[in-house]
This record gives sequence, C-alpha cells and structure tokens, in this order.
Amino acid sequence: MAPDASSITVGWIAPMPLELTPAVGLLEQHVIKAIPGDDNQYHVGKIGVHWVAMAVCPTIGTHPAASVFANMRRSFPNIKHVLVVGIAGGMPSYGPTSAEQEQEQIVLGDVVVSYPRGSEGGVTHYEFGAWEGRHLLSHSGHMLHPSSALLTAVNLLRAGHMREPGTKIPQFLRELRSGLTEEEQPQFNDAGLDRDYLFPDHYPHPDHPEGEVTLCRGVCDFNQAKRRTDRGSKATREQDLPRIHYGTIGSANTLVISSEKRNDLYQKHGAICFEMEAAGVMSDYQALAIRGICDYADSHKNKRWQKYAAATAAAYAKELLLLVPPSILSNPPSHDSASFKTLFRLDGVPVSSNFVDRPSDSAAIEKSLLPHRSPNRKIFVLHGLGGVGKTQLAIDFARRHKSKFTSVFWLDGRSEDRLRASLAGCASRIPGLSCHHNEAQSKDDIDVAVAQVMDWLAHPENTDWLLIFDNVDQDYEQGGGTGTYDPRRYLPGDHGSILVTTRLLRLAQLGDSRKLVKVDLALGRAILERWYGGDLGPECDPLLELLDGLPLALAQAASYIREMGIDIATYMEIYNKQWNELMSARGESGQPLSDYEQGSIATTWAVSFREIESRSSDASNLLRLWACLDNKGMWHGLLAEAAANEPTEDPLPGWVKDMGRKIIRFLEAIGLLLRYSMIEIQEGLKDTYSMHPVVHRWVSYLDDDQRKDKSARLALMIVALSVPSEDTRRYWILQRKLLPHAERSAGWIRKVYTNALYTGDQRALLSIYSLGDLYGNQGRFRDAQEMYELAVEGMEKAFGYDHSLSMNVGNIHNLGLLYLEQGKLQDAEDMFNRVLKFQEKEFGHDHESTLGTAGNLALTYCFQGKLKEAEEIQGRVLGGFEKALGHDHASTLRAAHGLGIIYQKLGKLEEAKKMFERALEGMEKVLGHDHTSTLRTVHNLGVFYSNQGKSKEAEEMFERALDGHLKALGPDHPSSIRAIRHMERLRRTQGGSKSTTEETKKRKRPGDEQLESAESSNLAAQGDRTSQPSRGAVGSVSSRPYVNGTAGTSAARRSRNS
Repeated sequence: MAPDASSITVGWIAPMPLELTPAVGLLEQHVIKAIPGDDNQYHVGKIGVHWVAMAVCPTIGTHPAASVFANMRRSFPNIKHVLVVGIAGGMPSYGPTSAEQEQEQIVLGDVVVSYPRGSEGGVTHYEFGAWEGRHLLSHSGHMLHPSSALLTAVNLLRAGHMREPGTKIPQFLRELRSGLTEEEQPQFNDAGLDRDYLFPDHYPHPDHPEGEVTLCRGVCDFNQAKRRTDRGSKATREQDLPRIHYGTIGSANTLVISSEKRNDLYQKHGAICFEMEAAGVMSDYQALAIRGICDYADSHKNKRWQKYAAATAAAYAKELLLLVPPSILSNPPSHDSASFKTLFRLDGVPVSSNFVDRPSDSAAIEKSLLPHRSPNRKIFVLHGLGGVGKTQLAIDFARRHKSKFTSVFWLDGRSEDRLRASLAGCASRIPGLSCHHNEAQSKDDIDVAVAQVMDWLAHPENTDWLLIFDNVDQDYEQGGGTGTYDPRRYLPGDHGSILVTTRLLRLAQLGDSRKLVKVDLALGRAILERWYGGDLGPECDPLLELLDGLPLALAQAASYIREMGIDIATYMEIYNKQWNELMSARGESGQPLSDYEQGSIATTWAVSFREIESRSSDASNLLRLWACLDNKGMWHGLLAEAAANEPTEDPLPGWVKDMGRKIIRFLEAIGLLLRYSMIEIQEGLKDTYSMHPVVHRWVSYLDDDQRKDKSARLALMIVALSVPSEDTRRYWILQRKLLPHAERSAGWIRKVYTNALYTGDQRALLSIYSLGDLYGNQGRFRDAQEMYELAVEGMEKAFGYDHSLSMNVGNIHNLGLLYLEQGKLQDAEDMFNRVLKFQEKEFGHDHESTLGTAGNLALTYCFQGKLKEAEEIQGRVLGGFEKALGHDHASTLRAAHGLGIIYQKLGKLEEAKKMFERALEGMEKVLGHDHTSTLRTVHNLGVFYSNQGKSKEAEEMFERALDGHLKALGPDHPSSIRAIRHMERLRRTQGGSKSTTEETKKRKRPGDEQLESAESSNLAAQGDRTSQPSRGAVGSVSSRPYVNGTAGTSAARRSRNS
C-alpha cells in the first residue's frame, strides 16, 4: 500500500537516471507517485523503517537540484533528512603528508561522504563569491551541516566499518544486481583493478581534431598511467569492497575535467571530490552528499565506472539509513500546540528593570517575528554597535510577547561552546526528552542533548517557538578564532521565529534585519532619568550631548551619579579628566554600575577590538590613528593627500602610504570596522565614515602615553600634509573637511607637545606651521597666530635664531600677515623686513618669494600712509612677477590686485579700476569664478563702485561676493561677515532695509573686534588666506599671495623637498 505524503521523512535526490536506477533497486514496497502541481515524479519505498521519496533532476547542475528539492519539500512536508546520492570525480590522493604513497588513496568505485569540518558543512560551493583584484575570487559559498541524526549515523557507521563484520555494501550490491536484467547486470559490476588507470597530471588526454570526446583506449599511452598496484597498499581493494572517505565535496555548475583545476580546488578548499548538485540543495537545507567515484576529475574521463560508482554510493546510503533510529524518523502522531508548551524562563539573562521602550525598533521586530506573520521560518537580525541596546531590546520583546510563543529559549551566542551548552540546557525544560543537561556532562552528552533539542524544534507541528541568539559577535567567514561558528548550522526546521543580536553587519543577510542606532534626545533623557531614578531637568542637556544617545553610556552615567551622590557637572568633569578610571568604576557590591552583561564601556568593545586586531593590523592601526583625529569625517582622501605629499626626510609609516595609494586597502580596513559596528557610514556623506564619540574616546585609551603620542604626532603630520595650496581650485572644500581634524591635533599640541617643542622635531614644528596656515585660511586668526608663534619659537630655541631663519622664513612671513590682518602694522612691518632682508641675501631681489614679501610690505606701507613708497615697491613687484611667472599667473594677478588697492588710496581711480578688472578677469580664468581670491577681487570692485556712487554695480559685486563666500567659507568666516557689512552700508546709504544689520549681529563672535579695529584703521591685507573690511576708498583684499612663489602652500608641503 502506498504511504500518504505525511509518512515520507527522507528525501533522496539522484542527479541523473543512471544514479536513480541503483537507488530504486534498493527500495522495498516500491511505488511511483505523482503529486498534483509538482513537476517531479517520485519513486517511493521503504528502507528499513523509513519511507523514502526519490526524484531525479531534469538536468545536471546546482539550480535544477535546488528546484527539484523545493518541490519535494512542498509535496512531503515531514521530510527531515535529505540525501544527495550519485557519482563524482575524485582527488586521487589526499592527506597531510606530501609523500604520495603515505597519503590516503581514492580509487574508482570508492565512496566520498560530505563531512563537516569546523564551521563548514561538508560541501563547498567553490564558484560562489565575489571577484576581486588580480582575478581572485573571494569565496563566500557556505553550505548547511547535515541534520544531527544523520551525522550521528555517519559516525556510528564509520566506527562500525572498522570492526567485524564490517560493511554491508557487498550484500546490497548483490541484491541490487539480482533485480537487474541480464544485459544491465555487468554494467553494475566492479570493473576491477586492471581497468583503473591514473594518468600523471602532466599527461592530458589528446584533443580530437574534430572536437569529439574519445575514450583513452587507442589514443592514450597507458605506459604513462599508474595502476592501483603502483600506488601503494592504500590503493588496494577487494572486489565490491570500496573504501569510504569522509571530507569536503566541491560543488559548482561546471564539470571538473582538469587535473590542474582539481589540484587547485584541493589546495584552496580541501575538496577531495567534485560534483554539480549538492550546493543547490545544501545552501538552504540540511543534507548529506554521498558520491561514488567514477573518474579522477581529469581529462581522461570515461563512462566505464559510472554505474558501479552510482551503485556503491546507493549501497552506502542504504546502510546509513538503517542506522538512523526509527524513533527519530518515524511519522509522529498529531500534536496540538499545547503539547509543545514550555515554561517561560530567562535564566542567566541580563534582564534590567530600567528598560525604556523603543517603539519603532520594537515594531520592526514584531512585524517580522510574531508567529501569526508566517508559517515559515522567520529570522530577524538586530545589528549595531556594542552598548546600543540590542540585548535589552531582545529581552523586552521576549517578555512582552511570551504568551504568543509556545517556547522561548535564550542562547548565549558568544562562542560555539557557549551556544551548544545553552542548547543542551534547553533539554531540561522540554518534556519527554531522555537527556537532561547539567554542567558536568561530557561533550558526547552535550552533543546528544543538542541533537534532541534541535530535532524537537524541527518537529513539523512545533512551529511557534522563539529562539534568541544573543551576542553572535565572532565572524566565522573571516577565518575566525576559537569558538567561531556558522549560526545557520543551528537553525532547526523551516519554521519558528529566530532573533539574532550581533555587532556583525554581515549577519544581516540571514533574514530581515535592522541596524540599531543611537537614541534621540528625548529617549536618551528617558534612559538617563530611568536609571537615575528621578527628574534631572535641563542640567542634563550637556551630558546628553556628550554621550550622544548611547544607552550603555547613559545607563552607566546615571548609575554613577546616583550611587556617588554627585551632580552632573562633577560627572562631566570626571568624564573629561579621568575617563578610564570612571568607565571601570564599580559600586559597593563590586559589580559594574549597570545591569549590562559586559559591565561597562571599558569592556564592552574589547572583544570586538581583539577580533579586529587579530584579523587586520591595517584596521587596528587606522582605529588608533582615528583616535587622534575627529570622530567624524574620515575619508580615503585624507590618507591619499598625505601619501602624495610625503616628505622624503621623514617618511610616513608603510601602512599609511599603502592605504593612501591603494583605496582597496583602505576600504578593506574600513569594511572590517563596519562589519564589527565600530564605525558607520556618515549620514548624508558619500564615502565618509564616523565613529560614535564614546567609542572614539574609548579607542583613545587603548594605548599607553608613549604609543598614544606617536599616533598623535602621525595624525598631526597627516593633517598638515593634506592642507591644500590656495592656488588649488576649490581648496576651501578640503580645508573645511580638515578643520575638525586639525582641531584635534591642535588640542594635543596644547596639552602635550608644548613640553617637547624644543627637542628638535622639525617635522612636527613644520606641521604646526601648516595648522597655522589652515586656521588663517579659515579666518581663525588667533588660533593661526598661536600655531605660528609656537612653531617659530620652537625652531629658534631648537636650532638658534640665525640657523632657524632659513626654516622659519615662510612662517615668519605668515605671522607678519596675521599682524597685518589684525591691524598691528609695526609688528607686521618688522616681520616683513626681517624676512625680506634674508630673502634678498639668499635668493636675490627678483625671486618669487622675495617679491611676495615685498608686496605685503608695500601694503603695510599703504595702510601706514606711506603711499609713495608703497606704489614704488608694488609696481616693482608686479613687474617682477610678470617677468618671472607671466602675466596670467595667480601671483601676478594678486600683485595687480594689490596695486589697485594702492592706486585707489592715491586717488588714481582709472588706474585702480584697470588693475581690479585685470585681476578679476585673470583670476576667473586661472582660479575659477568661485575661488576665494576671485571673490575678494569682486568684493573690492564693489567697494570701488560704491565709492564712485555706482550703487547698482556695487550691489551686484557685493551680492556675488557674499553668495560665493557663504558657499565656500560659511557664514562665520570674516570674509562672509565683511561682505554682509559692506552690503549693509550700501543699503543704508540708499535708505534700504536694515535686515543685514541684524544678520551681522547674529553672526558676531569672539574676535570680531579685530575686524572692527581693522575697519577703523582703513586696513586691507593682501594675500590669499583671508580678507579685511575697509572704509572709504579701501576694500577687502587678499593678503598672502607670495609664499615661496606659490600662494598658500602649507609649511609641511613646502618642506617636502627641503
């Protein structure tokens, strides 16, 4: 009598008809069964006590096999164990030794069984992955392990074959042949050792001239081949007694008929057998592949051994199924869901009474995992930074919805041993299981308990359970350390709900997923006050901003404030000054001051960092460097700029240069940090990354002071080398990106490096100069002056006043510019004269650097009222640049601009207009319409038109200058503020609105009094770093055109070839 569909518990896939024939011959009570709506036709019968459904694939390949089994699983929903049985090519010899005769020998007719190795499932899909550089395939194909019951049977059979009476394969082969026709029987006989030839790798099968496939007989030299007797004792076999080999089977959509390819796959993946179907099934289902060897996967393929190899594989499969206990595979009686009900417990789980609901995150989990959503398996992955609240959210979901699930099991996912112990522990809560777990059990006992729990969860009527895999934070796909595992091996059945918490971005591909991010201000306040136990009022706002929505940091802060009885201001002072000690603080009980499992910020990211450090020195080095930069705005261009401008006398570390020059190496390091959720892609910015500020602070405490100082010096050097020349188009974009990183370096200089300024670290001093350049360009005059003075003083004390002048000259010049911009005219004159005297002596009167300094001295004279001297010097400067650099060079155009300033002051208005127009036309062509030097010339033309009473033309110039400065430099830059003030004056003279006055007041900030002082003195500095306001005939002009012949070249870059 044919069984009903629910009785079928074993699925058997035969890739080709010749592989189906011996399989069907081993069935008892054989019937052919068709299922409406299913394209497969099934051969159904019993092997021992198990009903088995067999199907053949329409064509060879992984995709047809996957399709066949998908239909089979729908038609027979109680299938628990799957076999893929057929023929394959084999690796002739394998093993740890290089001596061939000492290796294991695979001969034709032997059987290879897929056997898991570590986290690998026994089959490798070697063509699945991503192509990378140099024609390398990054392998990512991963197959599921066979079911626990099948693996147990494999191990029992493997052990049984070592004892008498040994295998039953000869008996099953005789039974099989007895049911075949006389014509077919010989095809399924053992062809014997005389027909088993192994040709050497260097001897390929000759190509047929017409492309036909030919047999070796008659075309190959059999004297080249080895027979079994030539391959040693491990290649000998008795008739119908194949040897069974256990290992990795290679599977893909291509046939391996090349010894070179075969050997390569063995070396890379350890594959000892090669076929085309198992990967299609085992990528989504637990299955066991069993393959009879019919050739050596080389060019000498023939069909003589195929049917016998199919028979030996089928015979092994039957022997295996006879060992699977009937209590596991027999059709279970019908159960209602109540029979699978277990008590709800969260033993050992870090449950907190202070959890604050996160509605949108909870809703995402509910939408995916609640039992009524789907009868199929549901997986939801919560991934994100450690301390962001993944575990607590998972606990809340389990507690809130426990009545909707028949069972809830919490699993410790930190390592495979912990996971298996957790699974074994579930056995004590499941009624009727024979094994009850306790910590003293052996590994074998745990394995039995795990198998029983997995089978119980896989029961087709037990569908409403919830498994929570917590802290799956080790990346098995990257090689992994001790305890890594593939969580897919522990996903039972095709039903139930599974919630995974992890820091690994990669695991999001397991199912639905959500990145858990920092909480918003309102939720952050709620967390802080819940853990504190009361209202904290607006005084906690600075602390909320400091901790930036990280739940663990908020919980720890509130616990500390509550237990220590301090106020928020005191906590913040301790946080900023004694952070490391604070993060390790414990209460009177000696426990961490929060209910989080990993205790505190000081420890929560340590596991991830150790993994990162073990996998990639690039990633850990980048993380350490990043600690000395701003937590936001990391991008490849930072390292690329530094590498491109590396000084010859003080080279960058090799890893920095390589990352800067090879973006793929940078992205690999960034990718690892992203996978462990240590960083994230910065919102709204392409190819830019950020680190949570609390993580950033934690990273800064990884190293001792000496190593930290080394990293900080490197960060300073990288920032300095990245400061672009002001002659670079749109230089301000890069400078604004660099500014936060420069702030971090400047803070280190102020706190640490000033103590060692005079030790002769020329590279650091030159880098400090460059920070001064950057600050000056951004209108941060006080900060620029501080950096310049520190560097000049350091050089003079380290190398002496006279000797240091050659190193200091450009920076003393820049210091003079700052004095000029601040209205300190005598100080500016002194600096310029000092530099000019040196340059004239060293380089001559016509050198570009000499001309640049002379030009700024001329402007200083102009503002002092020494107009004749100013006109004479500036005229000589313009002529010198025209001769040295040409009429259209940026420095020549700035000199024309400066002469226009002086002409305007002298009342030579036509000459002034010509100079301004010449400068503007040239700068638009050379630097672009939106360059800051161009905009300053536009601004000065506005001043010129305003003084001439040409309000319409003036307003047009001012609007263009204002719009450009706001886009390039931002609203707080002095050039932007100055443009607003000039627009305000113009409109005031026209009797217009005073809205710009209010706008100016809003933008006032510390240092604006310097601008006002400069205005009152009718100052206008020349150069490319910034501009100054003016009154009357004097407008805003650039003030730094001539440093070493190239405007704006930072000190770090200027010294590159010095």
